[in-house]
Amino acid sequence: MLISQSLDRRLGLRERLILRLHLVACRPCDRYLQQSEFLSSAIDVMNADEKEALYEGTLSASARERIKSALRSAAPLAALTCLFLG
Repeated sequence: MLISQSLDRRLGLRERLILRLHLVACRPCDRYLQQSEFLSSAIDVMNADEKEALYEGTLSASARERIKSALRSAAPLAALTCLFLG
């Protein structure tokens, strides 16, 4: 929950400390944070039409391919996400 919140707002000092301590000990959560940050930044660079299409589930083939390509080049684990994009 703190990972998602950290993407939406600035965490308080106590929350940041709790999250950082947890991430040091928990590799899966650390990976999840990295993947979430990547996906968040990928969405930030999309134009308004692409975002609307994404939320409606109607991305064009070229937009899907650009997203898949970006995910594949970003990190090996991100390629798994491409399976969910179709």
